[in-house]
Amino acid sequence: MFAHRLTAALAAAAALLLLIAAPVAATEPTPAPDGTSTNSKQVMPVTPDVEPLDQPRPVPRVALRPSPADDFIGAAHPPTPPAAEDTVLRPAPIEDAPPVGSDWQAETDPFRRCAMKALAGEYGPLEDWQRDAYIWGLQTGVTCSGVAKVTSYGPWEPCGTVVASGGRVHLRGCAANPEIPFGTIIWTPYGLRYVIDRGGWVKVGYARVFGRYKRVTNHREIANIDYYTMREWKTLRNAPFAVVKQTGDRTVWWMPHNRRGG
Repeated sequence: MFAHRLTAALAAAAALLLLIAAPVAATEPTPAPDGTSTNSKQVMPVTPDVEPLDQPRPVPRVALRPSPADDFIGAAHPPTPPAAEDTVLRPAPIEDAPPVGSDWQAETDPFRRCAMKALAGEYGPLEDWQRDAYIWGLQTGVTCSGVAKVTSYGPWEPCGTVVASGGRVHLRGCAANPEIPFGTIIWTPYGLRYVIDRGGWVKVGYARVFGRYKRVTNHREIANIDYYTMREWKTLRNAPFAVVKQTGDRTVWWMPHNRRGG
């Protein structure tokens, strides 16, 4: 009886030793014939903190932002070098400028200063009627006669296409108060225009606005000018105003709108 119990105890102890020794054997790597370990975990090489001097670090690539000049000039043509700092770009004067004076910087009258600059090419090419009007005004001594209210009208509002003088609207024409006859050439800071139209609100003093009389100009403004434009312009108050040429000033360059092709 005693021998049977001793045999059972030894068997239990042997089984316990086998259970303890099994995990230890599983964790130990099995040596390979060449002396290296066959463990699945590979040991990565250690990178030194300082790179060798004979291996320069690669330069990172930087993406260049596109330039508007690339689309215009093209990649095959280098861009034009900028002008020198001391280069002054001035517009070229028109050919055969009339002897009407060119010292516009010393001129105090707004119309005459604008006419001199226009004939000198400061505003670009002029149409024939504009050139003739500016020459006429300078040679006859035209100056500003006062200030005016300057507005604009055009396709953005129901203005129609036939003007009060019987013709059609065009960009050389404007509406003015009834005291200024048709065909008169006027000037404001917005430029020269022929008076070819009228307007219900284009009056000096009071006008009927939405069924009620309302002051449309102030006490200083002697004219009310409404330019025909393709888009609305900013309203000018107390703007310099000049009557450049009246209908009684008959010259060879005056021609109705329908004969000038504009």
